[in-house]
Parts: sequence; structure tokens; C-alpha cells
Amino acid sequence: MKTIFISSFHPLISRNIFATSVPKRLVSSADVRIVILCPRRSEVYMQKEYGGDRIIVEGIDVALSARDIWMRNLSLAALATRSVAIKRMSDMNGRGAYFSVLLQSHFGRWFVRFLSLFLTPRGLFDGLFKKYAPNVVCSTDVQNEIDVRLMHEARRRKVPLIGMVRSWDNLTIKGLLRLVPDVLLVQNKLTESDAIAYHGIARNKLKVVGVPHYDAYCEQKTCDHEKLMPDVSALSKRILLYIATGDRYIKNNTVDCELLDILASLRSKDECIIVRLPVADTVQCLSTDSAHDGIFFEQVDKQRFARRKFVELSRADDMHLQNLLCCADIVVTGPSTMCVDAALFNTPVILVGFDGTHKRLYKESIARYYDYDHFKSILASKGVWYVKSADELGEALAAYRVNPALHAEGRKKIIDEQTGGLLGQASQNLAAVLVDFLRAHTGE
Repeated sequence: MKTIFISSFHPLISRNIFATSVPKRLVSSADVRIVILCPRRSEVYMQKEYGGDRIIVEGIDVALSARDIWMRNLSLAALATRSVAIKRMSDMNGRGAYFSVLLQSHFGRWFVRFLSLFLTPRGLFDGLFKKYAPNVVCSTDVQNEIDVRLMHEARRRKVPLIGMVRSWDNLTIKGLLRLVPDVLLVQNKLTESDAIAYHGIARNKLKVVGVPHYDAYCEQKTCDHEKLMPDVSALSKRILLYIATGDRYIKNNTVDCELLDILASLRSKDECIIVRLPVADTVQCLSTDSAHDGIFFEQVDKQRFARRKFVELSRADDMHLQNLLCCADIVVTGPSTMCVDAALFNTPVILVGFDGTHKRLYKESIARYYDYDHFKSILASKGVWYVKSADELGEALAAYRVNPALHAEGRKKIIDEQTGGLLGQASQNLAAVLVDFLRAHTGE
């Protein structure tokens, strides 16, 4: 029996990979045993949700060392993107600017990767490599520090290594890829271009596999209002869905509550507002007291307002989100992947590019995120309505109420670009690529 290590050190990996049909396809199409490597805090959950016949879960202590942090900062300095420049100016207070001048070159890439060979901490996975002797290692988040440790361990032991880019923005904001795997899997042509342009990855090392998580969206044919909150389904009103941005992305966040007040003043009599709070963040300026007069919060319990950076999304949570996006008549969101998720249901999307009722400096404004590299294609698609004021927000709401089909062609473009044209096929495609890689490196 062949063994493949698959990492899951970021909370969204379980949703993106293990909640799909990929594991089942792997174990059914080949004589394969999967060992899921996850944080120890998630081990019990992962075993319950995804463990099974030939799927083993191993928890790892994932505390980062000073060397992990130092190498992360060095890799950020070596990445020459607009996103990193904005992040350095706003969130990093200019840190790394000097190093960036020296490292943003072919030599800089080589130097950072050379240092990573020696400075990345060793030993974390020794016991597991000895215990299972994996035939292949699959890193599902090649820029995660613990994944980097795993990849270096695989390379030292000469175990074939396949890597994945976790999310649409990672290659332009998370720093230089410190180790290039034998094959790097990307979601679409956009991330493929990022890998070539910013990380110097050869095209023959790249494979476009799509987004397995989105395959399930194809199965959501109609919305089910009865599965929403009882009060909402009873009202039988149109749904204006507001996706709160959260405190991690907006310093001294008053933007979310000010925008909700503006939305409340603009909503029509036949609309209710559902506020989806970020699962892994706080929104301190909002409280359950705001849930009145047609405004509803999802799961308005204390946990929803507590910081839960490491939360794992269950299948039930994800199915609820799909239904919510399907039932919504209009989605209003900040700079989030929710603009892609909503487009998959052909739901009109309004992107908020202003800071509520108080103007902020650019480096603290929500608007800066739309200048990040990964948002270029979204804004260019003409599939969203980007608003810069309350008046523009009102105009967009009014237009979408009259004509929900407005910008539908643009939304189709977003879907095609972001899914790599593989919507509904990504899980099958990813599993096939992994099986082929395993067979190619085990002599079958």
C-alpha cells in the first residue's frame, strides 16, 4: 500500500480539500493510504469529520520559532508585488523596505531559498516519516511556515513533493515561495501567471486544477428559505446580505457598523438585511442589539463575536453558506472571496470601497485592498459594482432591484477565470493529478 502525506495546517484546507470528494477518489482509485497532518488542536475534529478507512489523522505541535518568523519576513521582502508594497506601507509600517531593494531580483530569490535550506527548523516530522515512510508528500499550502518545514523534510529525504497554492491572493501577498516542489498546483491561469512572474516557477512545473471546494456549489440548484433563520423565512422578504469585513482588516473598525447603518437607511420595505459576521474574526462595533427592525445576525451567540482564528468550517456550516448565498437577492461585501462565491450563484455583488461615514487615510482605508494584485481581474470583469460612496451604494442597490441580471455576463467571466474553467470537475481533476503523480513516482 502506498502512503501519501497531505497537510492541513490552515483552517480552510479541510473545507477546500477534505470536505470534497478528493480523499474518497484517492483511496478508491489506487492502493493508497492518506495521512492527514494537522495542528494538534484540530486532531479530534479532523478525525471525527474526515478520518476513516485508509485515512489517518496525525496532530502536530505547530508553534512557530523565531527563525520561522524571520524567514517569513525575508520572503515578504523578496516578493515584488503591488500587494506587498501596500501591505508594507499600511500594516507593516514600512518594515522590510531596505531588504526589498536588495532581494527583489533573481539573485534575491536564490538567496532566500538558499537561506531557507539551512534556517528552516528541522525535526518536527522526523517521527512521522519514520513511522509511515510516505511515498509522496502533498503540501496544500506551500507558503505556510509549517508546510515549508514539511516540504524541506520531504526534500531532504528525497520524497517526491507536490504542492498547492491555497488561495487566490497567496502568490502576491504571502511572500516568495521558499521551496519549489516537483509540481505546483494552481487554481487557474491567473495564479499560474503569478507563479511564473513573481516566483520564477517554470511553466512545466505548474498544473491548473481548479477549486475543489466550488464543485459543491453546482449541486445547490435552488435556495431553501426554510433552512435560514426562522424569523427571516417567516418574513418572506427579499434578502440583502451584508458580509462584514472584520477587525483584523480594518484598524479601529467602525466601518462595518457605519456601513450597516447606511444599508439600513437604504433598504426597501420589502427587504430584510442578514449580516454574516466573519467566522474567524471579531466585529467589536456590532452587537446583538443591532438585530432589530428587519436586521438579522447569523448565529448571534457569544462564540460568533469571539476571536476564532483557527476555527474549522464544518460541512454543515458550508452548506448553510451556500444556501444563504443562493437565497440572497443582493450581496454587499468588502474585499473578500465572497464576491466570487456570490457570482457562482449569479447573485448581484456590490463591493464597498469607502469607509462608512468617516473618511480614513489610504493606509487605513478599506479601499486599499482593492488595489491588491488579485483584485485586478475582479474589477476588470465588470461582474461587480464597485461603489465609493453612500450615494453610489444607493444607486447600485436600486439598479439591481430592478434588474438582477445586470452584470450577469461579468459574473460568468469571474466564475470562468477564478475556477480555471473547471467548475464541477476540480475534485476529480485534483484526485487524478495526485494519483498520476503517485504512480509516476512509485514505478507503477
